[in-house]
Amino acid sequence: MITLGIPPCTERGLSRRRAVAGAAAVTASAFGVLSGCGIGAPGTAPGAPAGQLAGTLHLYGWDQEPISSTRRRAMDGFRERHPRLAVEKETTSAGGSAYFDKLQTLITSGSAPDMFIIQDSWQPFFLKNKLALNLDPLVKRDKYDLADFPKGAIEAYRYQGGLYGLPDNITSHGFFVNLDLFKQAGVQPPPTKEDTRGWTFDTLRQQLQQLTNRLRTDPPIFGITPNYSLQGWLAWVRSNGGELLAKDGSATALDSGPAQDALQLLADLRHKYQLAPTAQQLQGTNPNELFERGRVAIHEICVCQVARFRQNAQFEWDAGYRPAGKAGLVDHLFAFPQVLSAGTRNPDAAWAALKWFEDEGMKVLVEAGALQGTKMNAHQRAIFVDPQKKPANADVWVTSVEKFGRTPPATTNWSEVDAALARELTPLFNGERTARDAVQAVKLGVDQLVRDGRWS
Repeated sequence: MITLGIPPCTERGLSRRRAVAGAAAVTASAFGVLSGCGIGAPGTAPGAPAGQLAGTLHLYGWDQEPISSTRRRAMDGFRERHPRLAVEKETTSAGGSAYFDKLQTLITSGSAPDMFIIQDSWQPFFLKNKLALNLDPLVKRDKYDLADFPKGAIEAYRYQGGLYGLPDNITSHGFFVNLDLFKQAGVQPPPTKEDTRGWTFDTLRQQLQQLTNRLRTDPPIFGITPNYSLQGWLAWVRSNGGELLAKDGSATALDSGPAQDALQLLADLRHKYQLAPTAQQLQGTNPNELFERGRVAIHEICVCQVARFRQNAQFEWDAGYRPAGKAGLVDHLFAFPQVLSAGTRNPDAAWAALKWFEDEGMKVLVEAGALQGTKMNAHQRAIFVDPQKKPANADVWVTSVEKFGRTPPATTNWSEVDAALARELTPLFNGERTARDAVQAVKLGVDQLVRDGRWS
């Protein structure tokens, strides 16, 4: 792991691509005080009109086309408003660890972006190393209203009284429902009303068994494609009353009965009930393609895929609520934050860019179908929920993430924890282990990592 750290006012020179000699040796302790470039530092260059921002601003993130181009276009209005400010928007097509490693390289070379996206589970790492700017003084100074952001997201960005980010997008793992298949089978589809009493794990399984029994085809129709990523299975575990980590963050907690039951159900949907495609059946294809071909009744995937299915799924489909386990309905809350660098040389401009992104830029992104939006009413209900576009009940996803969405826990070494969890749980989802054996392997192989990255 690279030790992140640059002095708070590191000189960038003429280009972010120029490495600063010796920067890799600087430690994160240098971030203690933002002397000379902190909040209230000048946001204008000499000779710039009063109140007009100037200088250079580097924005960094991940995405593929066409979203990356749309993100750049979303900031055009900001550039027009501040013509003396050079706004560089750079995106990489690779997310995950590749993006994390690239971001580390930029920071250690003294070329940290002024504003960048991170995964919510990476926040402890960035906060521990004092790499993120506290936005709270800026929010208070400008009386910036946070009320329309989901409370769960804002709470996830808070640490020791500070606020260290605002959402890049608010979304979840939604149920995409093939209404044609449910109609053909004469089975009731998932509910679209918030009152979901009776819509349980057992009810879901029973109805999908009815559907697949009545629609026997070759190639087969599948009842569901569960999302077997951590963000996917954790929502099922939490809904059933389980949790990933112990309350004190000292160990995993998947060995509890409710957690094991939920994990076993997800494996059984594949191997016992044959309602979900196995890894072997997915060779040469993927769950998105199966849904688009009309071979899946319920597809569990990030709602951010909605633009794809609006274009490719040529049948009647809709949104639907997830089922509730013993602890009630729980949804995953994707709340990846946009962060301002603690070492930004132009904090006023960076803050202005972040506000523009959250308010005006997001409208461009949502209208283009690129994102769901960060504000629940101004973006999601005003633009994303469009009666002229599928799904007819898109508000299901908005309400679900707003009321039932929860962010994942995190550690300072989350990439290692996540990889270890995948290593121990994949055999369960592939039918090679029981849930009991899998969670015991998790205890042996992951608990020490959790303790090493314990965060408070």
